[in-house]
Amino acid sequence: MKKSLMLLFILFSIFTSCYSNGKQNDTTFVSCSFDKSADQIILSNSNETYKLSIWLYGKQIESGEYQVLGSDNESQLEGELLMNNSIRDVKTTLFINYSDGIIKVSGSAQLYKPNSIQKSGEIIDFSYEGKLTKY
Repeated sequence: MKKSLMLLFILFSIFTSCYSNGKQNDTTFVSCSFDKSADQIILSNSNETYKLSIWLYGKQIESGEYQVLGSDNESQLEGELLMNNSIRDVKTTLFINYSDGIIKVSGSAQLYKPNSIQKSGEIIDFSYEGKLTKY
C-alpha cells in the first residue's frame, strides 16, 4: 500500500511539474519585434500562441530609457493580446530601455472582455529583454 501511494505521489509530482513548466513557457515572451508598417511593437512566446501587440502612434524605437506616450501624450496605449486562441483588446503602459540592439520592454496591460468595450478587471504585467527585430 505504501509503495502504491509513493508511486502515485511521484507520478503526480512529475505530471504537475511538467504541466506547470509548460504553462509557464506559454506566457513567457521570448521575442520582440517592431513592425514599422503596422506601427506596432509585438511581443510573443516561442510558438506565437501568446502575443501582445501595442500601437506606437507613429513613435519610433529610439536609444534611451523612456515611456512611450500616445499621440495626445496619453500614458495608456491601445493594443491586442492573443491568448487562448482569442484576441482581447488591452490598454497598456509601455516602458522601453534600448541600446546596442538590446531592448528591455515592460509595462502592464488592462484587458477588456472578449468582443466587448467593457474592462474585464484582469491586469497582466509583461516584460522582455533581448534582441529587437525590425521589419
